[in-house]
Amino acid sequence: MTLLLDNMISPKIARALAALGAEAKALRDEFSADTEDTDLLRQLGSRGWGFVTIDKRILTRPHEAAMLKQAKVTTFFLRPFFGSLRF
Repeated sequence: MTLLLDNMISPKIARALAALGAEAKALRDEFSADTEDTDLLRQLGSRGWGFVTIDKRILTRPHEAAMLKQAKVTTFFLRPFFGSLRF
């Protein structure tokens, strides 16, 4: 499964994971910056990709939570600590 790391996580982490053999991509390398979250989730679901994010607010926004469920996107929610790491 390819994992897409959101913009709140350094793209260097995605590149490091890819260098280690994992199928990982940075959001900004695959989608435009103005892609709506619902469109992103729909596309991830159609590709069968997983999503790694720090943004738990996706679960509290009804339209995004519904799309996450509908698109059946496997999502990993990291603690905010990961967003503050410097690379």
